[in-house]
Amino acid sequence: MKFKLIKSENGANYDEYQKSIMYKCGSHAFIFLMVLVFVNALVKTIIGQQWAMPIIEGVSLIYLALVYYLTSIFIKGAYTPYKNADTLLKGGIALLLVTSSQFALIFSAYSQRGVAGFFKNGVLHDFSLIVISVFFMLYLGILMIVAWQKSKRELHIDDED
Repeated sequence: MKFKLIKSENGANYDEYQKSIMYKCGSHAFIFLMVLVFVNALVKTIIGQQWAMPIIEGVSLIYLALVYYLTSIFIKGAYTPYKNADTLLKGGIALLLVTSSQFALIFSAYSQRGVAGFFKNGVLHDFSLIVISVFFMLYLGILMIVAWQKSKRELHIDDED
């Protein structure tokens, strides 16, 4: 089945099906974020104590919604412009290299602090935000490389037709 290609502002070509998947997954991710915010507020109200600094709570909840969104569009095949898999590989490798170097710097700088660097007064502290961000970027880079492999297989199948 062929779909009409849609030219986006940055020149990438997506078909109508990919766009509809992106919109649907985006809506689901937003609803998921709202549920996370509600559950977070409920937990803080019931327990009466924060589990992290406010900025870390917000960023962590946003990262969870982004992981849901990115994973769902990658699984459903709406992650990359039509037949543009090589850009995906280059981006994934660059993201993994930069993030790996950040990861190494973080652990070398805070090796003396150990787990105590994550907490201050029983609450997740600013150092944990950096580590959470690094893990998110590693996940994203791995997801991009897996998607590249999937794209290459799909392009190979399309070339045979």
